[in-house]
Amino acid sequence: MAIEKYTRISRNRAKTAIEQLIGARLAVQVKQGSHPRYRLLSWQEINESELPTASLASVLEKIKSGAPLSKENVKTARHLVSRGLAVEETFGQFKVTKHEPQLSWLPNAFVCGADGETPPLERLRRYGDAMLLRLAVDLYEHHLEDDGDIAKGVIFGQYDRQLRASVGAYQIFEFQHTNLASFGRGPVAAHLNVKPDGQKDFQPFWERINKLTHAGVIESIPTLFENEGEVAEPIMTLEDQLGSAAHAAAVCLLARYYNLAGIPESWQGPLPNSQLVPVPQHFEQATLFKIARLRYRPHTERTAQWFSRVARLGAEYLETYSQIVEDFAPSTRKSDAA
Repeated sequence: MAIEKYTRISRNRAKTAIEQLIGARLAVQVKQGSHPRYRLLSWQEINESELPTASLASVLEKIKSGAPLSKENVKTARHLVSRGLAVEETFGQFKVTKHEPQLSWLPNAFVCGADGETPPLERLRRYGDAMLLRLAVDLYEHHLEDDGDIAKGVIFGQYDRQLRASVGAYQIFEFQHTNLASFGRGPVAAHLNVKPDGQKDFQPFWERINKLTHAGVIESIPTLFENEGEVAEPIMTLEDQLGSAAHAAAVCLLARYYNLAGIPESWQGPLPNSQLVPVPQHFEQATLFKIARLRYRPHTERTAQWFSRVARLGAEYLETYSQIVEDFAPSTRKSDAA
């Protein structure tokens, strides 16, 4: 049984849980035998199956088939509208609401693990928090959507920005990480409580984000954007080698204006929460965000395209920053002068 293989849930408990899902009309069995298969029902299927009266179900079928509705049927149909199952296009004319499925593509490694590790699914199960698993699955729906990783409209890390110098074709910015933030939209909303004063309480959401981080499911990647606007496009991800190269290039350019013997500690990095970046002059509003990234990614065409784009842009900027270090490193200038 797959549940026993990839989690520590016993066969009997798994069987009981599946029976409860079927009994609650949240799932159906689609294949019998020694290797049974099950299907989770969609929201629309669940909502339709829970119609409280036969008349509601009957009118819903009439709307689906295009049959004429009596005056009494119209009144009933408006109850279907209130439940989100139908819309009234014109007075007394209805059609069934079509809900497009919102798909989350989960990679096999999320369930099975990679290289003999404990699978992420099992790691999350041990917290005993069903909403934690829901958050992970919901985040996969928003992965690679706009900003390369999890869209910053969902969650993002903020930085303070200071312009340190303008050198030729570049502005050198220093970014200092301040905090994580969220607009409370999309997959976040289900994890918010309401305080007595009516304000949103984000604490349950942040606690679950910390758990996903500790479980190795998500990580934060510094990403340079054109500006701080929500619709701004990403320029490059400053992770690993590229982050170090950008920082080194910035220090070499700053050496033309500052005595490097007395530079601040944050310039000796990059440090985990501090980064120097030479940015082309035409990106004068460039801003750094920490963008959440799911560490286990599905092997889809979209993922491959994203990796290709990140690698191409990263290689271009890495070459540029390496050239700056070669041209402007203080030791190189001294050697040339001698």
